[in-house]
Amino acid sequence: MNNRVLAIIVGAALLFMAGCQEPQQDSAWTKISQLEDERAYLKETIADLRLQNKQLNEQFQNLANLEGKIRIELLANLERIAIDKRSGFFDKDDDGTEETLITYIKTYDDAGDVIKAAGDINLQLWDLSKKGNEALLGEWNVTAKELKQMWMGMMMTDYYRLSYNVASKLNDKQKELTIKVKFTDYLTGKVFQQQKVVKRSN
Repeated sequence: MNNRVLAIIVGAALLFMAGCQEPQQDSAWTKISQLEDERAYLKETIADLRLQNKQLNEQFQNLANLEGKIRIELLANLERIAIDKRSGFFDKDDDGTEETLITYIKTYDDAGDVIKAAGDINLQLWDLSKKGNEALLGEWNVTAKELKQMWMGMMMTDYYRLSYNVASKLNDKQKELTIKVKFTDYLTGKVFQQQKVVKRSN
């Protein structure tokens, strides 16, 4: 084999090897780039976590410097609840029959202001002219999470508005019924109760 042929073979081999190595080199650079991106992301995440940890430590220290009794006293404490006079039965579908019970509940703090107190509500509808189990016409339990969505307000007033269809629970003879409300305050665990007689027009 002469030198010219040998040179051609060697050159072809080198080109082949270079062609094989190029994708490997590209793959290696891609991995390096990905690792650098991940490193930058982790570095940024660590910085955010350190900042959050610092803020939480500051909050903890501030709370630790206050006595528990003082902290609670500074909050708006629930003092009482009231069933608003607008509560009653309404004809929402305009068919001539009052089929909807709407109860407006106000929660007051110790300063006499209406507040959006967090808690669970148990609402009951009674016909006190009946005896035993027949007297309780309906009962509804509302969690604090559900109740939060029932907060409404109009000019100069705010309240929780609970609305239920009670057509199946009523008859034409019932003219006066009683609403009973039990509110369990999440802040203190206290239970507040109120009841109101509501009249039907039909």
